[in-house]
Amino acid sequence: MLYDRVLTDDEIAQLYDGSASRRVAVRVAGLGVLDLTGATQAVSEVSGSGRVVNGTLAVEERVAAGDDDAAAAGAVLSVANLTLGTNAVYACSFDGAANDTVEVAGLLTVDGAGAVDFGRTEADPVTRSFTATVMTYGTVSGAANFAGWRVTGLGREGYQATVTAADGEVVVTVKATFGSVLLLK
Repeated sequence: MLYDRVLTDDEIAQLYDGSASRRVAVRVAGLGVLDLTGATQAVSEVSGSGRVVNGTLAVEERVAAGDDDAAAAGAVLSVANLTLGTNAVYACSFDGAANDTVEVAGLLTVDGAGAVDFGRTEADPVTRSFTATVMTYGTVSGAANFAGWRVTGLGREGYQATVTAADGEVVVTVKATFGSVLLLK
């Protein structure tokens, strides 16, 4: 391994005894397949629109279906089993008609609260209420933890949002609380 800085004594000791943890970002491109060979693989981030098979992918920081943030909405990332770490972010492109999704064939485990980020900005905000299925799953553990998830990236304030898991779907419901009032006399 090459480093662009001087390592501390503690970092050298960790490397020497093999206990150093490395954050790994994985991109599974369209038509790509990542075979976990029956193991659990911890990663900091997963993106792409391919398939992760034969094991469990444990994501600590970010899940992003699709090949990049600028791609059109509607990408699908397929995973055999998925664990979402506490404070994980599910980045989801949304164009008002379609959104990215993750299909979990087996067990979806939710360790704690996190966020669904729709990636919209003030220049291109969400302008209406909507309901979107962002994940599907075979079974779920920790579904109640979705109650602590927040929804971001709507491009403006004034929404009430919930994330729920039931009947094989993780659903985001966003209700606009803004509007115009017209008083007539």
